[in-house]
Amino acid sequence: MANLNYALAHHTAYGVPYPYLGSSLYNSFANFGGIGLALALLLAMAIVAHSYNEQRMVRANFLPVLFNRNTGLMVGLPVLLNPLYILPAVFLPMVNILIAAFAIFIHLIPTPVYWVPDGTPGPLVAYVGSNGNFVTLLFTLALLAFDVWVYIPFVRLSLAVEGRIREIDAKEDHKDV
Repeated sequence: MANLNYALAHHTAYGVPYPYLGSSLYNSFANFGGIGLALALLLAMAIVAHSYNEQRMVRANFLPVLFNRNTGLMVGLPVLLNPLYILPAVFLPMVNILIAAFAIFIHLIPTPVYWVPDGTPGPLVAYVGSNGNFVTLLFTLALLAFDVWVYIPFVRLSLAVEGRIREIDAKEDHKDV
């Protein structure tokens, strides 16, 4: 509340008394599409995946994930039971928070202090929370691009492992006949 009062009184979010609150940093920079940066994972999947079923899964989940509802993606991919996605899903949000905290520290972007409605698309949360600061929007989109870039090798590895398992299952089915 002190941050919001300061921003309203001084007409700027730069210099708020508590610039590094975990809730504002997490909601604004580490929650694109839901827990584990699901939007970055979905965009990496759209770039890497080529099969019809994978592209269909991407299309079916794009709008819900864009509005921070990632349950379908977590179960449909499956992310929850795939150990390959644990590393980026846990560490990328922390990296995003550290990068955002540094950007706030050097006064590149203001601290998001304004209330943002639930369901606001993930990349727009910091933009709205900083009262429409355009640099914050560009910073957030750069963070999202970085997250997608980090997720791509994990998606490739997951798809390769999945394809190899299907290959082995097909060979074993063929031996049984």
